[in-house]
Amino acid sequence: VLQSDNTLYHIIALNVFIFVAIGLLNVFFSLFATPTGDGNLSITYYIYHYLGLNPDLGTFITRPWSLFTYMFVHSFSDFFHIIFNMLILYWFGRIFQEFLGNRKLLVTYLLGGLSGGFLYLMMFQLPYFQPMVNHGTFLVGASAGVLAVLVAAATLVPDYEIRLIFFGSVKIKYVALFLVLMD
Repeated sequence: VLQSDNTLYHIIALNVFIFVAIGLLNVFFSLFATPTGDGNLSITYYIYHYLGLNPDLGTFITRPWSLFTYMFVHSFSDFFHIIFNMLILYWFGRIFQEFLGNRKLLVTYLLGGLSGGFLYLMMFQLPYFQPMVNHGTFLVGASAGVLAVLVAAATLVPDYEIRLIFFGSVKIKYVALFLVLMD
């Protein structure tokens, strides 16, 4: 049951709802698809195309909302991506909420996502990444917002200890460092 005043649960629910909705739309459209000359592109392609963050600045200018929407859309090619994102958000979001509350959690999540999106756009303007820009590359996922909450919690209370299976008590600054390096 969602608590009406718990931002953390709302962020997680929105991410999961969109993931499930896209999956159901994909199944529905796959069942009733008719053969076409376009290689039967799935509905998820179109959703990612319009809601995912495209690194091409010309495309981004025509879809500025994607800087916000990409952080709520997850890829079906890696189911564990959304699972781990939401688990990390839940665990560290609760610690963050305990000390700073709901409003700052939402602001941190959104600013982290926006910052990650801007960084993605800037990185793809570098010559090394230019050949990949027009090959269907786009960004989806909540990782930037989740990592913002994770780093904020670890910065706020670095010596806060959590218990991990096989490791025992570990300070969250080390968990955060490990997860950031892994990502």
